[in-house]
Amino acid sequence: IDLSQAEAVIDLIQSKNELSMKSSMNQLNGYLADKMKEYREIILNDTSFIEAALDDPEHISLDNFSKQLSLHIDTICKGLEELIQASDNGRLIKEGINTVILGKPNAGKSSLLNLLAGNERAIVTDIPGTTRDTIEEQINLNGILINMTDTAGIRSTDDKVEAIGVDKARDCAKNADLIIYVVDSSVDLDENDKNIMEIIKDKKVIVLLNKSDLQSVVEESYIKKIIQAPIVSISTKTNDG
Repeated sequence: IDLSQAEAVIDLIQSKNELSMKSSMNQLNGYLADKMKEYREIILNDTSFIEAALDDPEHISLDNFSKQLSLHIDTICKGLEELIQASDNGRLIKEGINTVILGKPNAGKSSLLNLLAGNERAIVTDIPGTTRDTIEEQINLNGILINMTDTAGIRSTDDKVEAIGVDKARDCAKNADLIIYVVDSSVDLDENDKNIMEIIKDKKVIVLLNKSDLQSVVEESYIKKIIQAPIVSISTKTNDG
């Protein structure tokens, strides 16, 4: 048993969902080790052939070998890129997708967390700035772990405690795998929204236009000019969308 398989045993024991278990089983069965052995054998064979040709150029020719070598290099590079991508996907499957809920105060972020968690995890009031610290909840969505973090509403504030919460929200956004940007569609976008969109424009984002039970005044086209992301109309009050 090699190191990758030994690590897979630990992962399998600690698996929290079915997909993670399948990923660990694939690694346990030696898929990663087999691929690395395959690539190593190709490299060793090519290296040995080149060394032999250099030692005995009269009997071993390197003519046209460059094409074969180039093909082998391309195959190995592509295979390694796929393994790296699979490793990143495996991390998300095993550890969960770090998802951060961002938005202005009173946009409905905490209501969304409660809805997805299935319980009153966060305090919800009509007073802006109720959430001042991060609230974390792990959600299993069709076998995928979502490490959900609710954050303080991002806005300009002179309140020192709230300002700390806003800074923490910004920091969470930097390290997130996914951002859920909750917009109160019943009020106009303002400078705070522009600041939030500037923060998340290069991240993987889903935009939720909340409060669809009220008259919407937000134009989707304006948001799409700044961030390229799917936009979904919802109501955390009526559970629509």
